[in-house]
Amino acid sequence: MTVLERSPASGAGTVTRNFSIVCGAPPPVCGTVAYVNQAPNATINLTNGGAASPVSTVSLTGASNGVSQTITCATSNVSAGSTFTVTTNPTPLVVSTTPTLGGSISAACTNSAETTGTATLTCTGVSTTQGCTSTTQFTLSCPGQAAPPPPSEFVPVPALNEQGRILLAALVLLMGLGVVGFRMRG
Repeated sequence: MTVLERSPASGAGTVTRNFSIVCGAPPPVCGTVAYVNQAPNATINLTNGGAASPVSTVSLTGASNGVSQTITCATSNVSAGSTFTVTTNPTPLVVSTTPTLGGSISAACTNSAETTGTATLTCTGVSTTQGCTSTTQFTLSCPGQAAPPPPSEFVPVPALNEQGRILLAALVLLMGLGVVGFRMRG
């Protein structure tokens, strides 16, 4: 801003004075946390008892200088018999545009049930810059154990107690007498 000032105050001369007006810094731009490889709300199929599978890579785009988010992931709604392990690389996972920081999320599972196990994976970004947070979810899926084979067919063998043995001996004796009787007739 330019202002003309009288100098001296009662004189006819003027002096030009320049002033800079600063209205404050612009608000920070939070940017967008980008989940690549899998879209948010996607179902991630894991291998029961296998190595960790990639869920997504994470980056921050369009944020102003100095804005970053720390991403943490947690599971909920886990099916009975299932266990899901989620890891980030690096830990903690911080995403930023200046400097460029990003990382990845992986998951592994074990499932002792015969049915497919599922869990909701929620990844939340928290920033020291007010209003700059993010949340996204994925569904994790872990196949169940194979059903055990049905028992093979078998014929039960009755166990003989003392009374059964006596009856069996009597039967054999009677059959022997019957055979001797038929031989004597003929």
